[in-house]
Amino acid sequence: MLSEEQGIWYKADYTGYEGLAEYVISGLFVYSSLGGKEYVSYQTEEIVYGHNRYLGCKSTNFLPEGWKL
Repeated sequence: MLSEEQGIWYKADYTGYEGLAEYVISGLFVYSSLGGKEYVSYQTEEIVYGHNRYLGCKSTNFLPEGWKL
């Protein structure tokens, strides 16, 4: 889910630990040979959507301008 106003991309854990996996992998990429612009850095986040709370992660918007998922 993308928050257009803030330019933040949110990923909620609907079936398990998707957000945690993104967070861990992005943390490992810091120690790889990839440059900082070759991967997305995620932070863990509690997401409130409607009356539900989800664990998940967030990052800055990584989509090129005009692209949508």
